[in-house]
Amino acid sequence: MRVAHIVEASFAGVGRHVLDHAAGQAARGHDVRVFYSPVRESAAFAEERSALSGAVSFHDVHLERSPSLSDLAALRSISAVCREHDIEVVHGHSTKGGLITRLVRGTFVRAYTPNAVYSMNPELGDRARRVVRAIERALSHRTDLIVAVSSEEEAHLIDLGVDPSKVVVVPNGVPPAPERDAKKRGAVRDALGLPLDAVVVGFVGRLSRQKAPEILLAAFESIAERFPDIHLAIIGTGELEPDINRLAEQSSAAARIHLLGEQPGRWAMNAFDVFALPSRYEGFPYVLIEALHAGLPIVTTVGASADLLFEGAADPIGGRTAVDDAAGFAEALSKILEHGPSSFAAACRARGLTFTADAMIEQTLAALSDLRG
Repeated sequence: MRVAHIVEASFAGVGRHVLDHAAGQAARGHDVRVFYSPVRESAAFAEERSALSGAVSFHDVHLERSPSLSDLAALRSISAVCREHDIEVVHGHSTKGGLITRLVRGTFVRAYTPNAVYSMNPELGDRARRVVRAIERALSHRTDLIVAVSSEEEAHLIDLGVDPSKVVVVPNGVPPAPERDAKKRGAVRDALGLPLDAVVVGFVGRLSRQKAPEILLAAFESIAERFPDIHLAIIGTGELEPDINRLAEQSSAAARIHLLGEQPGRWAMNAFDVFALPSRYEGFPYVLIEALHAGLPIVTTVGASADLLFEGAADPIGGRTAVDDAAGFAEALSKILEHGPSSFAAACRARGLTFTADAMIEQTLAALSDLRG
């Protein structure tokens, strides 16, 4: 199969998703190309792109996050390459990649993975939500396959008016990580400047409204006095960074809050005892699966990813709370701390290992193959 992936958001989970698919498809003998934009490319994406360059063909196309005139040049370039190499499948990722995929000229299977449809954002105004819903519904007529990463996202797409026969659910997955040991835990804590004898609650993600880091800060502050040995480690950068810095400095638990900037998330998991993600909306974030692979109990908000992870778990793997509920988040953290995070480790790792990159890649290829006949 000759496959082309299109991504503007070449960073974080979306970038990781694209590279995992590209690498997995190439390893299975498919001819794979990736059209990526350097505008928001992360260092991690660039590093992995370089490592894969012998197996996957990469094409640099200028794409802005919002629609712009540069999209026309990108469309011409992508269309030309697709014709030249007789591409059979074009797969767009996230909102902008999905838009471009549906507009590229050519006769091929068009697939789209939203990685959280933007109209799922609870903070969108009514008018903006109607516009986004209308656009997604219209573009779905130019789409052969929409890959939802959760049942909640599938239901949302169908509610938009998308033909249910075009939607398939394929949960995200990651390669299995080695089990943690005390030596690795100590080495990573030392590198991050975290105390060896503390219980560390960790967060990895963009400092943005979507991820709600301010809710985590409020929850942590409310339980810090009760649990004097806990520390909070926040990894990530983003538009809320100045606000989060200010809130951390003003916190009564400021001495135990560590703002660590950009760090390799999966590596940093080795330093944590609990993982916390209070997002306002999500698709199915990689960090939750990675935390479970590391044997970490998770506290997160009710939604698609929480349902997938918790409902199939034979044993407790953490706690779920409502969105924007700092008190509820604090209570869920407290329960884990009271029981001892290590008591959850085996169940967490076992649950995490049910979500693998191989399964994700195989299920997506099977759906594409069915379309091609």
